[in-house]
Amino acid sequence: MSADDAALTATFISRKAALTATLMELTVFVVCMAMLWICNSATFLELALLVGWHGTAWVVGALILPWVAGRGAALPAWMEIFCTVALISLAILPRGMTTTCNSGASASASVVLLSRGLCVLRDPSNFKSWSRWRFMFYFTCFGWHDFRTAKRAKGVSSSRMLSMFCLALLTMVSLAGGIIVLGRPSFTDGVMPLLIKVYLRGALGSGCLMAAFCVFDLKCRLIYLLVLQIEVQKVFGEVPVVGAVGRCRAWMLWLMGNCTSLRQFWGSMWNQPVHRLLADGVYRPLRAAKCHPQLCVLMVFGTSGAGHLYAINAMGMPLWAQVSILSFFLVQPLLLELERRLEIRGEVPLFLMLTSFACLFVEPMLFCCSFGFAQF
Repeated sequence: MSADDAALTATFISRKAALTATLMELTVFVVCMAMLWICNSATFLELALLVGWHGTAWVVGALILPWVAGRGAALPAWMEIFCTVALISLAILPRGMTTTCNSGASASASVVLLSRGLCVLRDPSNFKSWSRWRFMFYFTCFGWHDFRTAKRAKGVSSSRMLSMFCLALLTMVSLAGGIIVLGRPSFTDGVMPLLIKVYLRGALGSGCLMAAFCVFDLKCRLIYLLVLQIEVQKVFGEVPVVGAVGRCRAWMLWLMGNCTSLRQFWGSMWNQPVHRLLADGVYRPLRAAKCHPQLCVLMVFGTSGAGHLYAINAMGMPLWAQVSILSFFLVQPLLLELERRLEIRGEVPLFLMLTSFACLFVEPMLFCCSFGFAQF
């Protein structure tokens, strides 16, 4: 073990790491309890399901999976079944919660935790050197970051990260304000005004969601840096800029994460922790089975859509909203194939492709926030 690896391991077995992991988990739990109180739906069943969900996550992340990884070998069949059932229970419990925010957030986290847990069960030797608290950060603190690539922080500026956090927060609030100013669309507006308003809401909403991801990413990374002095990979991948950059192009590149194609956006920039899970769990096994590349891409987006569909189904969204969100994911492989055949490149075409279908995802989210179509 190198000196850096030894220092990183020591970080994750320290009292400070244990306290931080515990506080992060308890903070999430308290926020969920507060939402139950605000929504006036704190029934005994709700409280029991919430306690059961967090308790199960704690047991799986801090006890079962560290024990599995410590063995460093494949489990007996009955143990693997038991661990799988414990992970699946995480995905089942949120369906009984009545508040949309708690059930949706818990269901979303369940999909990721289930995927990560199955990775440990499939090859526990890769996690043998992990401490209990590193598992806690990876499985129950919901930082969304891939702790397989954590490293000691060197030359990372916390002040710059804090300023980026404030900028992302301001951007998110500004875009959300733009949606409010646009107002709710109505079928009585006329065809063109309706289409323009829906398009603009989709464009602003997708930007707002991206800014929200940035806020979430920077908040967690700032905590890890200040408290544990560790650095984890960003949720968004870093794409190098190619070619000359003027002021207008620099703005467009910043807006698109330096991407100039849809393939680059989904493959190298957007939500890299989930991208790696889908690549390891779906794309590579299908390619190894000699499946056609386009079919593999369709299955990847279909799997991602199914994960989102499960979360919004747990939130109790109507059928039209579930179909809309699933359609957003299923249209992406078609756009990727169109981009490949026509050799479409550039920030402007990418912006148009992303925003033209963004309403399929954004409108159900706005409906969930009681800001959907006026007639719904």
